[in-house]
Parts: sequence; structure tokens; C-alpha cells
Amino acid sequence: MSQVKRPQAPEARTRRVTDEEIERVIIASGYSPYDPPVSTAERVACAFLFAIETAMRAGEICALRHEDVDIDARVAHVRAIERGARKTGRPRSVPLTKRAVEIVRQVAAVTGDGYLFGLKPRNLDATWRNIRGRAGIDGLHFHDTRAEALTRLSRKLDVMQLAKISGHRDLRQLLNTYYREDPADFVSLLDD
Repeated sequence: MSQVKRPQAPEARTRRVTDEEIERVIIASGYSPYDPPVSTAERVACAFLFAIETAMRAGEICALRHEDVDIDARVAHVRAIERGARKTGRPRSVPLTKRAVEIVRQVAAVTGDGYLFGLKPRNLDATWRNIRGRAGIDGLHFHDTRAEALTRLSRKLDVMQLAKISGHRDLRQLLNTYYREDPADFVSLLDD
């Protein structure tokens, strides 16, 4: 056993979700921002778009109940006790963009009481894979929405606010794993 070496950790993902991929997911799922998302595929598309707005994990989105969202305050409360939302073991509050509130209203109109998106994590995962296949997108994981959201939010919020939203206690993980901005994207900020 002295000659056995520990395998190296895989390189951190650097993939970003593109606007074209978002559009392809919307088309492949049959989602429309103007119609109620009655099918599972449409609600998975809603969860995908919601994740890009909030940086919430798939399990956290599936565990959201109607009463966990305060539309007036524009905040979603992630309970650490719900199955799918126990990753960190700590509850947190996530601010909602205007687009996230629109998605909540749209989904709430069809799911009734109980879970907001009406999805279980394994149903979301299976349906997501089908949508991704129909959209002809390779290598995109649902979890990539978390990094995409945090990268987009980094243009508006500081690192401490991002950590509060994402639930990260270690800022190195936030920077090294979830912040995926290309330096070319912010070079114009240097020219003031």
C-alpha cells in the first residue's frame, strides 16, 4: 500500500452557460414565459432559469415550499432540514431578482400548496438530461447554473454578499470553483 498514490482531484469546471444554450433549453422544454408551466419539462426549465437568477442548488429549488418565498420582500428562505437542501446544514435567505419573482409567480399558479416547483430532485435530474439531449447541448450540468449565477451576480455584489447568497464559508471555494468570469469580460472597467 505504500506505493499506492491518491488520485488527483479533477480540475475545476470552467464552463459557462451561454445565452444560446438558455434559449435552446427553453425551446426543448416547451417553456413560455407567458403560459403556465404545466408539464414537468416546463417546470424544470423554470427551475433552470430560477437557478441562474439565484445560485440555488437543484435540491434547494426542489425543496422550496410556497411559504418559503416572500414575494414582497423578494427573498427565498432555504431550510437546511428539507431533503435536497441539507448540503451545508445551515439555513440561509436568498435575495430574488425581478426575473426570479416572475418565475415564482408563474410556477406558483400551477403547483398549488406544498413544494413550489412541484419537482423531486431525481425527477428534475432525469427531465433535465432529456431536455439537454433534445436541445443538443453537450457537457452542461444543471449545477453549472450555480457558477453562472454567482459570476453574473459578481458584477453587482461584493464577495461577502456573494458568499452570503451562496452559503459559502470558505471564500477560496467561491473564487476557485464558482467564479468563472474571464478577465477579458472586465478589462473595460480598467479604462476610467
